[in-house]
Amino acid sequence: MPAKLKVQKNGLVVDEYEIKKQEILIGKGEHCDIVLNYPGIGREMARLTAEKDGFYIADVSVQGVFIDNQRITRQRVNPGQEINCGAVQLVLVEEDGFRDQASSATMLWEAAGFAVPPITAYLVSKGKPEEAHVISTEEFVIGRGVKDCQLPVVDNAASKRHARIARAGEKFLLADLNSTNGTYLNAQKVTDVIELKEGDEIRIGHAVFIFRKQLDSSQKPVSPPPANLIDMEQIVKQTDDMLPKAALPETPAKAIASDKKRMRLLIGAVAVAVLFLILIIALKPHGPKLDPARVSAIESLFRDGKLDDARRQIDELMKTFPSDQRLKLLVGRIEDAKKAEISDRISSLIDQAKERENALDILAATDLWAQVLQATPDNAEIQKKFCAAAYRIALVYEGELPESDKVNASRYLELIQKLVKKESASDYDTAMKLLDTLKK
Repeated sequence: MPAKLKVQKNGLVVDEYEIKKQEILIGKGEHCDIVLNYPGIGREMARLTAEKDGFYIADVSVQGVFIDNQRITRQRVNPGQEINCGAVQLVLVEEDGFRDQASSATMLWEAAGFAVPPITAYLVSKGKPEEAHVISTEEFVIGRGVKDCQLPVVDNAASKRHARIARAGEKFLLADLNSTNGTYLNAQKVTDVIELKEGDEIRIGHAVFIFRKQLDSSQKPVSPPPANLIDMEQIVKQTDDMLPKAALPETPAKAIASDKKRMRLLIGAVAVAVLFLILIIALKPHGPKLDPARVSAIESLFRDGKLDDARRQIDELMKTFPSDQRLKLLVGRIEDAKKAEISDRISSLIDQAKERENALDILAATDLWAQVLQATPDNAEIQKKFCAAAYRIALVYEGELPESDKVNASRYLELIQKLVKKESASDYDTAMKLLDTLKK
């Protein structure tokens, strides 16, 4: 007696189907053997097959098929076990006379004369047409995931589980697994489950594969490579050469462990290289070093007031050490000291000039003011002071004074004309008129 598949919703049986074929396609599409028109059911949802040792269910949907809250790929189903598909649950039931759950499946499997080998297809990489990846499982996942994919793609544009090819009888169905960048079939974005045809081009990230059911003589089937943890194919290849042959992976679990070992070896090699580079930089000579004794000698000259000598030695050293901060600091201190020295000298000359003016020694005062003005050609404040003093002295000598005194007064005024900028002294125009009067 055949097994049955019950359809339950919210704990109630809403339908029941006898399993009379070795392979049953379940979904919302009219072409399916069991049509389930319920929310969350895809056009093609799952495929139930009778094998020699029992019933197996495979997920061929985008939405997902779940057993015990875990999404499945392909799994053996026990009688009474709930299979969650969208809004309904499927339950496999064996009749009383078939308590051995393999018996109904075995009968269907033998009745189908399962001597025909399973249908195989291939994905040929467009970049490496000589290699063909065998679609040997009922669910063939393509993506960047290490553990989850039958065909790993070393591409940051690919999602961890990017796309899936599922076998439904003689058909191969392509579906996108909600990838970030989408799956493209013949340059069209995949939005539903699509049957693959000979020669179809599938793009995953930047990788392009061609779907084939038959291979050319120049092409050879290859098993999917172990998933790489990093996008550095050449470095991984070099790391493989470092491993002993006995350490090469023989099973998927060993392949993952071997990948982790290669990653540790790679990280260790990079760390050693970085440390070696740091050591080379640390030991590399960095040119001549500034002698601290020479810096101390320059500082002594500075303290002794020998500013010009100190500056000459600094200029000589800065030809070799142009960026040395100690030398730059000393230059700044010397410049400040020279400015202070000049300021003191100017103040002294002005004081002497005023003394000569008070003693009516106009000739000496004029010479002193000339030194002040020549030393400070752009100091408007000093020019203003001199212009006021010169005008005041000229007024004293104006009138019935000896001719020689008038000449001395004129010298003051001529000094204004020669060394004072017009815009620096408010009395400039008046002083020039007085000069004209004295000359007449």
